[in-house]
Amino acid sequence: MKKLFFLILLVCFVQIANAQLLYELPIPYLKDLGLKGRIKEVIELDYGGEINGVTVDTLGKYNKTVLKFDVDGKRKETTEYDPDGNMIVKWLFDYTKERTVEVNRTNNANILLSRYIFKYNDQGKQIECDSYVNYIIDNVVDTVFSKYIFKYDVNGNRIEEDIQDEKSAYIDKIIFLYNDKHQQIEKDSYSVDGSLYAKTLYEYDQSGNTIKNEDYDPNKGISIGGDSAAYSNIDKHGNWLLKNYQESFSPNKTGGMVQKGIIKRTILYY
Repeated sequence: MKKLFFLILLVCFVQIANAQLLYELPIPYLKDLGLKGRIKEVIELDYGGEINGVTVDTLGKYNKTVLKFDVDGKRKETTEYDPDGNMIVKWLFDYTKERTVEVNRTNNANILLSRYIFKYNDQGKQIECDSYVNYIIDNVVDTVFSKYIFKYDVNGNRIEEDIQDEKSAYIDKIIFLYNDKHQQIEKDSYSVDGSLYAKTLYEYDQSGNTIKNEDYDPNKGISIGGDSAAYSNIDKHGNWLLKNYQESFSPNKTGGMVQKGIIKRTILYY
């Protein structure tokens, strides 16, 4: 019974993960992270407030993320720490194979949690990603495989992501829309039967930073959550060093939640 429950939960998780594709797949190159300059290291301290709290304590504990890059703007590794300073997850990026980037995510026991193999074309565009995600319960590993196929318009904007399972069966399709500044303003997620089941809209500030993304239930036409942010302490390269954010969950339901937070950045340059 426990195994059956786990498999049902796993299927639900995969569907949700596919809908949130941009947040699930790692980003190997500095240029695609919205960062500017020849960056060596980024350290982010995330002070998350209490659920539905009014203020954020920036003198208390925080979650820490450290991103490291080489001189060519390739992301070498990313390490995440909990509020007690313990390493939670480490991402390692391998560029040794031609037109291929392999990313491995491990936990603090060095157990492989997921592996992503990106393939690129001659123009340096991602064209595919093979994703292997391991779920461990009672010391038994279940691996979920997904293949992502990326398509672009004539301007180089990624306009479609097709997702397949291990049998090459279609799972999901995600369509992206852009404004005249090539900024992604909409993401539409379609299920295997072609029905739209999720929509996200994006807004940006004058510097190109995302200031709002709102998730919608397209069937009911209501918001089901989203994020908003404001940026300050901009350095000479144009990167923000302070971010105030707010995340909302189920805002149209009784018991909807809001969490505020502050991220402090330190950036080291070559």
